[in-house]
Amino acid sequence: MSHRIRLAVLLTALLVAAGGYVYLNSPLHREGAAAMPGISVDKSASLALDEETKAVIRSYIADVKLDPKEDNLGAAIRLDHEVGRQQVSQGKIKDAYRTYQKVLAISYREGNLMGVGIGLGALATAAERADQMDDAVYLTLLAYKVAQAMKKPEEMGVMELALAQRLEREDPSIARMWLLRARDSLKDTRYKEDYIRFLVRLPSDLCCTGDRKTGLKPHGEAWEMAQSLGDAPTHKWTKWDAGLVYADDLIEQKRANEAAMVLQKTLAFFSPAEKSSESYTDVLHRIGLVYAAQHKEEEAKRYFMAAYANYELSRANAPGDEGRAKLDLHHQRFINDFVDLYIRSKDFAAAVALLESNKARTLSDLMETPSQRQAYGRWREMESRHAKEISELFQPGDDALLPVRVMDLFSKAATLVKNQDEERRHLQSELNLKDITATRSVSKEEVQDLQRRLPSDMAALSFFVRSDKTAVFVLTSQGVRHIPLELDATELRRTVETLRLALTNPDNDFYREPAKALFTKLLAPALKALPTSVKIVLYSPDGIISRIPLTVLMDGDRFAGERYAFYSVSSLRYATSAATVKVSPAGIGVSCVDPQIQNARLPFQQEAGQELKKLYGEKMILLGGAACSESGLAAAIQQERAPFFLYVGAHGNFYPENAMESAVYLTAEEGDKSGARVWNAKAMAALDMSRLELVTLSSCESGLKDPKRARDVFGIARALFFAGAKQVIAPLWSVEDQSSAEFMHAFYAAYAEKQPAVLALQRAEQAMMKNPQYRHPYYWSAFVLTGATR
Repeated sequence: MSHRIRLAVLLTALLVAAGGYVYLNSPLHREGAAAMPGISVDKSASLALDEETKAVIRSYIADVKLDPKEDNLGAAIRLDHEVGRQQVSQGKIKDAYRTYQKVLAISYREGNLMGVGIGLGALATAAERADQMDDAVYLTLLAYKVAQAMKKPEEMGVMELALAQRLEREDPSIARMWLLRARDSLKDTRYKEDYIRFLVRLPSDLCCTGDRKTGLKPHGEAWEMAQSLGDAPTHKWTKWDAGLVYADDLIEQKRANEAAMVLQKTLAFFSPAEKSSESYTDVLHRIGLVYAAQHKEEEAKRYFMAAYANYELSRANAPGDEGRAKLDLHHQRFINDFVDLYIRSKDFAAAVALLESNKARTLSDLMETPSQRQAYGRWREMESRHAKEISELFQPGDDALLPVRVMDLFSKAATLVKNQDEERRHLQSELNLKDITATRSVSKEEVQDLQRRLPSDMAALSFFVRSDKTAVFVLTSQGVRHIPLELDATELRRTVETLRLALTNPDNDFYREPAKALFTKLLAPALKALPTSVKIVLYSPDGIISRIPLTVLMDGDRFAGERYAFYSVSSLRYATSAATVKVSPAGIGVSCVDPQIQNARLPFQQEAGQELKKLYGEKMILLGGAACSESGLAAAIQQERAPFFLYVGAHGNFYPENAMESAVYLTAEEGDKSGARVWNAKAMAALDMSRLELVTLSSCESGLKDPKRARDVFGIARALFFAGAKQVIAPLWSVEDQSSAEFMHAFYAAYAEKQPAVLALQRAEQAMMKNPQYRHPYYWSAFVLTGATR
């Protein structure tokens, strides 16, 4: 929790306890800023606010410049209704912020409390949309103080509701107190919609205290009141939300028939144009859950497929990879429920296909260069059209009671997808797009084909983690199995984080207990299902599992890596051919080691580069010291025409708040006085690495990915795969110069002997285990091999 949010929570607690006023002065803004130029009459003295509050409001509008024609409340109203609201709805948050600064400035100078409150509230919304929660809380508290000065309970209630929402993540107990205040302020006012939204939110907070039955009554009241709202967009959203939460309660109370009636009625609130929304997907999902609870599998599959098709359509039209990632996160519960539906029907191949199709989804959605933008535009237009065709096929009819054979729908869908695949292949060839960009979802048939084609020495694991349970799917040449694990998500997270912490301290053996616990509950059940001939385990992690190396998990005193070689993929959709796991090593390479950075040299990486030169001779380009720059590296990568490998030995940083800014630090370019060149993930993605068979990074934390999007793959590996690299070896924590150089020497010694990367990595691990100086897994288990090829 940040210092400013902690302060806000403390002050709001005091406010709730004492019922008094609160004043917060944001350190991001200048206190007591000068009055705005350009407006002749200043009526702000008439505002019923204390001087301190006026000063902080002025700090938010100090730099606003207004045209004299905007010197009236009519202009402020037009800015709000005709400009600001559209900017917010279109996601133009910075523009909206500037617009509402003007609304606030005009209203303040005109001495209009209502306008001041509207301006502050809208600025808070814009700050929240921009993930500036500190400012959002400050601005909402200011707007609340203005509402108090207006002596209008309904306006206070709106701000109390907003405060509850914005404080919920930081302090649920304080948020609940604001919700209770909002109830008293909004009830029996003209702000009926806001009161309904309060009722919709209140039960979830009561659930936190275990009072489930008490929560049901407000849901029902919200649902009854919501049906009388009109057809304005906000009224529609409120009706949808009320129907969803009430149905959720009814489902949990095992009142499936009532839930079905509520949900079918909620469906009727959507116009044809609104059926591509996330809310419509949510309603279809809940109807599927109702039928699943009643063991009506055909009907459940029909609605789950309709929801999934609608989700695909929403995703195809979402703005950019960040928008798609947020959509994926929002619908993760739906995907998990759909996977569970297939599990209950024993269709494990279909379950794996669905799960793996929804891992690392944005890997193919990375930024494009200007020259690619037009081509990708055509590609996305095609994907949007394909998604709409599938969505229309599975769309429920006007009469939900008319029977529809699910098998008929699946048959029609199979024909449609076959035709769409043919169009995809033609357009990919025409536009010369990368394979990873054109990778679509994996089908049940492809999962079965992968399983049948697995060689006798290889098996595949697909991990499935949801909030209440975990499982693993085991794929061998003998079939697909589903194995529930005796490990819930809370215990998994706690044990993984304990193991990670212990692995970063080579001075003790505290890693042993969590490594054994995870082996017993996470890995051993899957390994017991493997034929004795299996030596290589291809696995797709899920959630927090991606933050640990499976090789370090222990059965007694023996590491899993001593028996198996592990090969990770972000999703099985990027590894539908098992042959890529044991691809022949590249015979030529490029190394970029020990960049020339003052007080940050890496002498052992320089030695590692020299060892590579000895192994490969003239087939190795060595960029050491001053030559290890971004321009030098880019030139070396572009000049190679045959398949090759790349080794980088340099400092690195992972940024969890913005994973695509994670970087490796290289020698500064000529004329650059910064001391080091930041080679970040976005820059990596812009290079053509299509001939790179393997990238090996001896750079701290470069194998990590965004923890908030645990089923996705935001980070350096994502950029390298998008650029065309086929395999990446990178560490999951900070590594030490000398030991990592020793590890890489052992790895490349085996790689140079024509050992595939997966087996060469195992050889290196075992060599380090035998060395008393490096036997602790801190030194050798950080490096994980991940592939992304088809």
